[in-house]
Amino acid sequence: MLFASVPAWAQSRALDLGGAALPGGEEISYLRALGLLDTTYVPVVIQPFTRASQQRLRAWAAGRANPWRDRFTTDSIGAQSQREIGGTTVALLRPQLGMVYHSALPLSRNDGVVWAGRGATVTAQYGAVLRWRAIDAQIAPVVFRAQNAPFALAPNGRTGRVAFNDSRFPNRLDNVQAFGDESYSRLDAAESFVRIEARGISAGFSSASMSWGPGREYPLTMSPNAGGFAHAFVGTSNPWNMWIGRVSGRLIAGRVEQSDYSSVQSGTLHRFTSGVVGSFVPRGLRGFEIGATRVMQVTWPEGGPTLSQVLRPFQGVVSGEGSGFANNQNTENQFASIFARISPPASGLEVFAEITRDDFTGSLRSLVAKPDDIALLTVGISRAHLSASGSLNLFRLELTNGELSHHERGQRGIGQPYYTYGHHLTVQGLTSRGQILGSPVAAGGSGGTVAWDRYEAKGRTSVSIERQLRLDWLPALGATGGTTNAETLYGFRYERLRFIGNREWSFTFAPSRILNRNLERGNDLWNLELAARWRGW
Repeated sequence: MLFASVPAWAQSRALDLGGAALPGGEEISYLRALGLLDTTYVPVVIQPFTRASQQRLRAWAAGRANPWRDRFTTDSIGAQSQREIGGTTVALLRPQLGMVYHSALPLSRNDGVVWAGRGATVTAQYGAVLRWRAIDAQIAPVVFRAQNAPFALAPNGRTGRVAFNDSRFPNRLDNVQAFGDESYSRLDAAESFVRIEARGISAGFSSASMSWGPGREYPLTMSPNAGGFAHAFVGTSNPWNMWIGRVSGRLIAGRVEQSDYSSVQSGTLHRFTSGVVGSFVPRGLRGFEIGATRVMQVTWPEGGPTLSQVLRPFQGVVSGEGSGFANNQNTENQFASIFARISPPASGLEVFAEITRDDFTGSLRSLVAKPDDIALLTVGISRAHLSASGSLNLFRLELTNGELSHHERGQRGIGQPYYTYGHHLTVQGLTSRGQILGSPVAAGGSGGTVAWDRYEAKGRTSVSIERQLRLDWLPALGATGGTTNAETLYGFRYERLRFIGNREWSFTFAPSRILNRNLERGNDLWNLELAARWRGW
């Protein structure tokens, strides 16, 4: 199918796979930057885009002067090629081949279902889009094989499979350090979905990645880090005009799987997840957007989930008076956030922040007194401008913090540090197949990225510098024994994307220095990430 179909289909330019815009992908990142220079509203806090939003934004980008104008069409499909078959539009996606190499250890980069271990990892993705009236579907599976060479794990006190799990909380979080010590491969439905959009509503079934909230590098509730999971969804297709402002929202309900290295090795191995995200743009304040997210997880119910469980994110956040675990709904893992994004129209400026809270509060008084209990925080600022040569330049800074020091739960019987995304009965936490659904950097650590992106007609050049506090405590050292030798990463990243005809070629060069690996003073090492990717014919 990859090669035999080429002569029979007319080719066209596009971005990414050419079908639905991918969360965190080239197309959404570019539209977000371009939107800072215009009065057009770009709905970036709920991804993936709906079909209506996608078509509107592609038509807008194709109709105004900008460096990547030739990469957009007025058709929301915008895929590699299209053909009408019996009243149904069929379009082939752009094939993708990629390779990632890590010299010393794996580093998560919001790369979805593909987990690039130590050594070389190769990936391939292809598929098609079908549309009939208000219904459209995308089939975009990905396959990868990782060399997954062994490296020294941070000791978590466990043996066997679970030794590969999270270094600090292997019994309460399915966040693997490595997927075993042998080569690892997987075939995943990835960015696939079927949906219907009519009368202001978008609904369907999907396995595609999601990104909720304003964060670029560190989305806190849902991010592309772990890829997607099988779920149903319903929400607004375009912002609803409520006179006092415009409202957008989405509700999801689905099944999340665990990795083979979770501490749960028998019984029910998967969970039911329901979540909601919403945003509000007040009337007369188009550059101001506020919103919230909430996600609930339980062990997969016997007999399947009920409507009440699907709607659980809309119910109360206070679990009852008192401070003991009896007043916390132990069977549920809750995660919620509020966020704000300010971007005055055509100013080129964007400022945003998001703060989260993990778990229930025992009482309203407790919530008021300690609103940041088990919290994460992300803040960011971006500045875009057009140069005299016509290139679009974007400067951006983003910081996140989820360090253990302020996660004090001693009054509830926890004598050691506790961090977000974990739980006690649904012990896999807010994860999917061994990867955190939110930000792995913010899971008990902190990070910051400063970057410059330059968009030209021939492609993109990006340079960034980052710092991550990756590890500051291990069970073997006690609650405070490792904090003086915290594991910290300093990294540099250079990315180059070039358009050659209908194709995209990209290259990444990213050396980093990890200090005090596994909290051992002086145990410093270099890691080099090299990546290359080709898309299109």
